[in-house]
Amino acid sequence: VYLRQPKLPKLIREETGEAYRYRWETPNNLPFPMPFDIESDGKTIRMDMTKGKIDIHIHTPKFTVDPKGWVLKAEQ
Repeated sequence: VYLRQPKLPKLIREETGEAYRYRWETPNNLPFPMPFDIESDGKTIRMDMTKGKIDIHIHTPKFTVDPKGWVLKAEQ
């Protein structure tokens, strides 16, 4: 995605009741399996996005997505 067009992908977050759904929105719906990290309670977990989306069941309301800013993405 980064090499084929100038527009950055967006990481979209949707609340689904018990979980948060994250998905990549890309121009022309290009596949984008980029993983990202979540930090919660001092622990960092890598979220695998092989299909471009993931449902995350986190029981704490306080967590940070991509805490170190490693993923180049458009702001939502």
